[in-house]
Amino acid sequence: MKLFRTISSSDNFNRLKLKFFKNSNIFFKLKRFLPSTSESLRTKLISDFYNIKVIIDIGANKGQFSEQQLILGYKGKIVSFEPSQNAHDALSKRAEKYANWTVHEPLAIGEKDSELEFHEYTDSVFNSFLKVKEDFRKDKDYLKDVVVRKVKVARLDDLLPSILTSESDNFLLKIDTQGYEKQVLEGCKNYIKKASIIKIEIPVKAMYENVEWTFYDTIEYMKELNFHPINFDIEGVNKNGIVRTIDMSFLNTNMHKLHAN
Repeated sequence: MKLFRTISSSDNFNRLKLKFFKNSNIFFKLKRFLPSTSESLRTKLISDFYNIKVIIDIGANKGQFSEQQLILGYKGKIVSFEPSQNAHDALSKRAEKYANWTVHEPLAIGEKDSELEFHEYTDSVFNSFLKVKEDFRKDKDYLKDVVVRKVKVARLDDLLPSILTSESDNFLLKIDTQGYEKQVLEGCKNYIKKASIIKIEIPVKAMYENVEWTFYDTIEYMKELNFHPINFDIEGVNKNGIVRTIDMSFLNTNMHKLHAN
């Protein structure tokens, strides 16, 4: 392992590696599976450390995030929400393998009970209440075809009492709703202060029209609630190297002590 570390940190090796990546347009990393190299592992370890018993997965898509946590050994309960029918079908099939993973019927989460138009793209990870900007859609086949359909919307404050059966259940709230994160939190004002951790997608350079929340708005919102950032991950980068979206996890410091070591 010492030899591997010596080689991988060598200037000559890194120069050759960069030249290969540049000329071949192929990029790969060979690193030890550690918290410093895997955001999924960091989330699992953080969940263990703060005794997370329930994960509420909002905007679950096909269940990628939740299954990663289960594969890494998470033993608590997971409840997933996804409004898009095609993604929901794949999500439900994936969850069938796990006794501790429940998928709610197709439902969106927002600030009030309603029925709203929902944009569904060829690549379902971009599905949103908001429309992708035209300049971002340009030359992207997976964003050209869009179906707009009505979906039901409910508030988390009305749903969580039946999910969180014990006051002692520490829970992680994961929100990945493609520009609709603020509305999810606005419909969870009673329970947000009870969340141990909130993992949320934050736009740095918005790709959707009419996004109400900026990066700084999100940070300020979480700061006012005494949630401190503890984990980061880059989600999207454009061809010029500019980060579009990041995932951030925040710890509720009203409930838990922030440990630095």
